[in-house]
Amino acid sequence: LEGEIVNMLKEQRDINPRTRITKFCPIQKLHGDRNVKKDWEPIMPRRLWYIVLEDALTTRFKEDLLWSNISNNDAHLIASTLLNFVVDIQGKSTFKEEFVTAGGVCLKNLTK
Repeated sequence: LEGEIVNMLKEQRDINPRTRITKFCPIQKLHGDRNVKKDWEPIMPRRLWYIVLEDALTTRFKEDLLWSNISNNDAHLIASTLLNFVVDIQGKSTFKEEFVTAGGVCLKNLTK
């Protein structure tokens, strides 16, 4: 799975080299027709993608970092972080955002 993610990230680097890496998560899931662009959507919200990038790239991370500046090693770091990312949930937020982004998580992947 890590190799597939790395390939998706490298593909994004080739397709959109002048796009900021923080603009959207390039790893997408299909909801309908494979040939219709609007039927594809990122696997995570932009805010979570931003946090994953901060965690993976640490000192190299900048908000205006472009895909063209992502090395093969960076792609591996991002993929590894995505696969091993732990989120500590400490209850509901004051804005009840858990209802906006609810669902899409396989319960078998959650630990107590």
